[in-house]
Amino acid sequence: MDRIQEAGGAVEGLLGHGDAPARVTVPMTAWAVAVVGDALAVTTGQTAFDAASRFAIGAGLLSSVGAAVTGLRAGKGGASAAGVAGHAAGALAVGGLFAASLVLRKGAYVRGERPSALARGLALAGGGLALAEAILARRLAGEGHAHGRVRLDPDAPLGLHRGRA
Repeated sequence: MDRIQEAGGAVEGLLGHGDAPARVTVPMTAWAVAVVGDALAVTTGQTAFDAASRFAIGAGLLSSVGAAVTGLRAGKGGASAAGVAGHAAGALAVGGLFAASLVLRKGAYVRGERPSALARGLALAGGGLALAEAILARRLAGEGHAHGRVRLDPDAPLGLHRGRA
């Protein structure tokens, strides 16, 4: 764990802030693609969207590992312990919902069937919970800024920073 923290510290030193925003973008985007793919599969009846959703969920799960490691490191950055624990539990639930959806989808694919309503519902629930988790993460990041962490200046070009809060 020390090596992970050292590597994270090096990235933070280069960027001027933690890399959590970059690492969560891939799984969040992949899962959003999966939910949209499900909606298109249901409305159009095209099985290509089923495959796209299945692959997107898998990509989101694989890429969430890096986000989880970053989250473990960032959780020590000044936000409340209860908030960090709640966010971690929610993130695990999101991963669990999408993993369960993927298992059901894979079984249906092997049998030559389309994903069940349960598989699609689990993905939709995972997407909704992921959105709530993103809001919580933003609040936790705000708590970290209150403790002197570097913050991004939304008006600065290329994400340059104002410095310490």
